[in-house]
Amino acid sequence: MKRGREKCVAAALVLITLGCLLYAGKITLGLSQAAAGGPIRPNVFVISVCSLRKDLLSTYGHKGGSVMPALEQFFGQSSVLYERAFNGVPWISIISFIEPYFPLLTAQGYLAASPYWEYAYTRIPLQRTLQTARPEASELNDSEFEKDYKSYAEDVKQQILLPRSAPFALVVHIKYLHYPLIDQFNSDSEWDHFLSQSERDQIAEYSKHPEKYFSKLPMMLMLTGDPKYALAHPEIQRTVKKRDAATLRSLSGLVSNERYLQEWKASPGYAGDLEIVKKAYAGNARYLDQKLLEPMFNLYGNDELKRNTVVVFAGDHGEMHMERDQLTHATSGYDEAVEIPAAVKFPSDWPSGIRVKGQTPIHRIADLTEGVLAGSVHRENLAEKIQSLTDDVIILRDCRNTVRGLRFKNKYKYLVDTASGERQLFDLEQDPDELVNVALSRSETADEMEALYWTHLPQFNWIPPYRCLPW
Repeated sequence: MKRGREKCVAAALVLITLGCLLYAGKITLGLSQAAAGGPIRPNVFVISVCSLRKDLLSTYGHKGGSVMPALEQFFGQSSVLYERAFNGVPWISIISFIEPYFPLLTAQGYLAASPYWEYAYTRIPLQRTLQTARPEASELNDSEFEKDYKSYAEDVKQQILLPRSAPFALVVHIKYLHYPLIDQFNSDSEWDHFLSQSERDQIAEYSKHPEKYFSKLPMMLMLTGDPKYALAHPEIQRTVKKRDAATLRSLSGLVSNERYLQEWKASPGYAGDLEIVKKAYAGNARYLDQKLLEPMFNLYGNDELKRNTVVVFAGDHGEMHMERDQLTHATSGYDEAVEIPAAVKFPSDWPSGIRVKGQTPIHRIADLTEGVLAGSVHRENLAEKIQSLTDDVIILRDCRNTVRGLRFKNKYKYLVDTASGERQLFDLEQDPDELVNVALSRSETADEMEALYWTHLPQFNWIPPYRCLPW
């Protein structure tokens, strides 16, 4: 019995000694990491999606079946969900706000990467970590970029799984939801989930006889982007004499042209047409969710990446589907165009379940990402940092300089027509759908918003006036 007790004591001493050695080694490792610049920082994977309407998502109030289940699951697992996030300039993505930070990141040891690193649309001078055969920027137009989504998705996968000796910052921008809608479908598409056979037959009828259905011009451009529908319109036939590629490219602004939109709206079958546009858009959203986003959110099943990667998701802007007689986001400052879904998923040992209710401009989400990359935002101060990254005032401007204004404290929306000077003021607490213009009855409040606009405009000097795209 005595000998047995001695063995137990000896074993306990061995375990205690091993524990002390392991603890000492852990301390030594921690000190060596601190000496080398602190603990290893997480990878950062930024996913930006173009033209994503917030109302597609049950997380943000969508009723009915889930259109984008993978994205909904990501939101449910995210550490931070932004309930009221906005891009006051509805064409710039979060990548634009992170862009200036990348040279510093690479100097700090982060490996920066992006598929299509050479493509001017991303505009990021990133370090080359994966050689991909792509056309030069001057040879690659928007349409080719949008249609090459499968190659792009494969490049993203290769970039994420590429072995690296240091943390990486990877940014991707996905334009799959941007019009044209229909011609992006293929045999794996989600047509059957949304469009009926009769609706597809209707599209075929319009396509075969564009001269007969010229009033459907905005719809058919939204679906296909094919200039033949513009050339079939009598007014355009009278004014456009050439048919060369340069002339066809110059036919811009037709999708959002108010005259053609009203002509379409007055045409027979308009209500059904609009449903087709919405369903085609939803079909693209589902395909994007299942084929592209789901494996990205899962980090392609790599457990090591899941333990040490921050995933940032943000739409860059919404889209208009004839709310207020507008199609696309080009000339809109309404919430359908400027409000975005956004969330951040941190490694599991970081705080979770944070909901940001204050209005948050997209550049504040970029500020958080930059803080993580720089090490100034970490597990211990995350909650404090996030809640401070909101703004009472968000400056608004559409991508054609036809509208300017601001959003104030989730309380007021103020818009000014830059040509006529007509003002709109919406009381968002009483009128969240922005339907009742109270600028005349509350002229003093409108004056206050106008003054706030000019006071805060210098803080938004990142808004480049020259980046106006021809939609």
